[in-house]
Amino acid sequence: MDLAITYRCNLKCPKCYVGEKSVERELSTAEWVAVFGRLWAAGVPQVVFTGGEPTLRDDLVELVGQADEFVTGLVTNGTKLAALARPLREASLDYVQVTIESYDPKIHDAITCTTDPTQ
Repeated sequence: MDLAITYRCNLKCPKCYVGEKSVERELSTAEWVAVFGRLWAAGVPQVVFTGGEPTLRDDLVELVGQADEFVTGLVTNGTKLAALARPLREASLDYVQVTIESYDPKIHDAITCTTDPTQ
């Protein structure tokens, strides 16, 4: 199950499916934990945290930890991954998919409409 835990993003990729989507509010940590319970009860074996950019959620590590009975994945642009890698692994994250737009930093920056991909 893909869980779009935020539509916020720190990049501005024009090709992104999120585009100008917004929501009135994001679900709280407790609300996501309740969702996990429903998914587990329904027999869903895997959850993938996605967005927007899920690493912008301050509670991402906690959410991963609360979902430890699932196989857990993360789809990210990777800009905040270095700081979160160890805590996410310790919280039981099983795998990460990093979206890289180009091996060439200039092309990557042009595609993501940023001059600093660590933002």
